Amino acid sequence: MKDFVFKTFIQLITFGYERIFHEKMSDEVKKFFKNLSYVGFGTVIATIFSFTFNILAGRILGPSGYGEFTLVQSVAMFLYIPMLLGFNTAMVKYNAEEENYNRQRSIISTTYILVFICTIVLIFVYYLFSSQISNLFSVPREIFYLSVGFAVLFVFYTLTTNTLRGLHEMKKYAIFQPIYGVILLLPFLVFVFLNFLSFKSAVFSMYLAYGITGGIILAFIRKYLRFAFDKHWANKLARYGGYAIIGGVSYVFHTNIDKILINTYMTVADVGIYRAYYFASINVAGLSFGIFNTVFFPTASKYQDKGAIFNRINKLRPYLIGLGVPFVFLCEFVILKLYGSQYPINPPLMTLFAVASICVVVDGLYGWLLNSVGWKGAKITSFATLIAAIMNVLANILLIPLIGIGGAITATILTYLLATFIKLRYRSILGAKYENRIEIARWYELPLLLLAIFCEFRGVYRSRARFALGLLMEAASHVLRRHTKFYTLKTGGKLCGVIVACSSAGESYLTHFTIFPKYRGKGLGKILLKGVINQLFDNGTKIIRLQVAEDNLPALNLYKKGGFIVIDRYKSWRGEGCDQLLLEKYASIEGRENKC
Repeated sequence: MKDFVFKTFIQLITFGYERIFHEKMSDEVKKFFKNLSYVGFGTVIATIFSFTFNILAGRILGPSGYGEFTLVQSVAMFLYIPMLLGFNTAMVKYNAEEENYNRQRSIISTTYILVFICTIVLIFVYYLFSSQISNLFSVPREIFYLSVGFAVLFVFYTLTTNTLRGLHEMKKYAIFQPIYGVILLLPFLVFVFLNFLSFKSAVFSMYLAYGITGGIILAFIRKYLRFAFDKHWANKLARYGGYAIIGGVSYVFHTNIDKILINTYMTVADVGIYRAYYFASINVAGLSFGIFNTVFFPTASKYQDKGAIFNRINKLRPYLIGLGVPFVFLCEFVILKLYGSQYPINPPLMTLFAVASICVVVDGLYGWLLNSVGWKGAKITSFATLIAAIMNVLANILLIPLIGIGGAITATILTYLLATFIKLRYRSILGAKYENRIEIARWYELPLLLLAIFCEFRGVYRSRARFALGLLMEAASHVLRRHTKFYTLKTGGKLCGVIVACSSAGESYLTHFTIFPKYRGKGLGKILLKGVINQLFDNGTKIIRLQVAEDNLPALNLYKKGGFIVIDRYKSWRGEGCDQLLLEKYASIEGRENKC
């Protein structure tokens, strides 16, 4: 049964991969998805338990109690950052680069010592300044103390699970995810049975889940731990972690300041409602991305060719947007129904949360790819996240008093877009160069291509309506993977030309060859024609034909230079004008290849 499920999963992934990237899956890609299947399976099981926990907590505690539980988590997310100082991310990065036991043991041991020292120091600092810090967050002292405990156990759990990631132990990582979920839910059910219906019951359940799961993992990785401090690795971890901590602080502000400001400007019940929407959308998308990134970041850290990964993310992005937003919207509707009538369903607000979810995922893809480069990439990510976090605080202060919860999520969308824009400005560090690329058009590019072709050739045809209908039929054939394909040329990441190729029985006919006006005169027509010819021949075409007006000398010369020969002349059937020439080019001449 397990083999059948895994085989089916790989077949589905292979089908989607080949449709999106137009290439066969390599063994390395198959290994990536194999690890992803382990993590995904374990995380999905864990999610069933954590999902049940959150729904029950929201329904039983109500918006106010659920809001207090949310505040404990939000404050803890600020407190844990100086305890970890980004050492966990640095540990994953450097451990994943090379599978060497002595090196990995040295990195892990040094990381644990550094985090232990930071945590002990911070506990005393938080205790001494508890009054001032709790006032800063506008929360009662009790919530602040609970947040400190939450932060300590979260650090322990995060450090141990990230150790497994850095060691590429994805199977073990997957096994511990359901253990965490079971330990999270069972104590809460016991508390409910004992009629302990306070937000503390949810907090204590998370204490137990983090502590017990982290302890079990620690027992499994104990061979990598020793009481030895390596100064070399401490310096490298500190350098990477120094930039990561900036990004970490900024990220926590980005993801938690909205809840704290809603509590300031509105009510704790509004925090609970916002948390329900957040859990139903951004947490759902974040869960999917978390599964992916568990494998993605260590894998990306291992490979030198970051530019190739960057280009694949660019190809994947439109599918994430087009399919992701409606999927998250549907998830919101279902989950909010489960929360109960105390959490109203607001379609416009759901749409904003769905859009924000995809913004978070896209930004995360580029951010973690940059982090995989090393401290320079972490520096860029931290800078982008810092700028976005500052703008997020300002946007929340401005928008929450004006439009409430909708203002908070609008601020999230705007600032994640800003962060993504900044990261893309520094893509050169990835070795990602936008070169001239010829590829089969994606479905979302067809409207632009059809409009460009229609504008270019509408004066040639007698009946524009028939011409438009023919184009639509060609587009339908392209989408359905029939005989027609739209080949595009992209330069600088921008669409700049198209050729339509109709293929059947080893023959291909080229139509509607055009370079967009602002890209003409740069030799791109030659590049597009050459690339399409070679792709068609590689895919089994034996002969390529096309036609051109006899007086269109630039195009005629281009075709002749590309190896086409004139085989016939006839009166134009398209409308008034000079004769049309029929040209053809064979894949081979006298047994020799005839590519461009």
